[in-house]
Amino acid sequence: MKLFFDLETIPGGAAHLRQEAEASAKPPGTLKKPESIAAWVQNERPAAVEEIFRKFALAPETGEIISIAAVADDDAVFMRCREEESESSLIVCFYAWIVQRLEIRRQTITAPNGIPWPAGDEEVHLVAHNAAFDVGFLRGRSIALGLKPPFRLPSALDRPGKGFTCTMNSWAGHGGRVSLRRLALALGLPDPKGEGLDGSQVYDAWLAGKVDEIARYNMGDAISVKAIYDRMVAVGVAA
Repeated sequence: MKLFFDLETIPGGAAHLRQEAEASAKPPGTLKKPESIAAWVQNERPAAVEEIFRKFALAPETGEIISIAAVADDDAVFMRCREEESESSLIVCFYAWIVQRLEIRRQTITAPNGIPWPAGDEEVHLVAHNAAFDVGFLRGRSIALGLKPPFRLPSALDRPGKGFTCTMNSWAGHGGRVSLRRLALALGLPDPKGEGLDGSQVYDAWLAGKVDEIARYNMGDAISVKAIYDRMVAVGVAA
């Protein structure tokens, strides 16, 4: 079962992260005069602290998942943005949905002898855009929260095309980069961002309680990943 998915993340809620951001915000080395440094501390340091803190959303050791959207290869969808529930509950619900999809698949796919196809660790193949981020974040948060995936989650040593597929790598090559939006538009596919959020606005939307808007934005990306992958498969270039 191929699973096309996307995550939305924010900085973690641990108190020490704010403290780390505070400690890391230092005046530029080009400022030498005490009065210039004092002016920077008063006028620019708060924004510098906030910028450092927001970047914590980009790593699983300092960030957390607030939304997961996925489309299975049978077009079943999972869309959930946290509100009152914990990050752990969100991931558990996602894993439970995967188990449900696998069970449905086993009931409909049989071997030539008529016996239902057996379950196995390789039954789920994750597909994402910039998959090293999404797969790595899901893996890291699962480890941090003590959650065991119901399938083999690719390790940090797995390469795209074997343990998982990255539509960005499939297009731009190893080390290359292209945004999901730019690639979708290049292929004549719908703009996944539309008139809604972009990635830089997710944290502010979260603080404003706009969970439905985040979920729709997240789902748009997952749908776009599947559309891009399907286009690549049609011409034989995706793993």
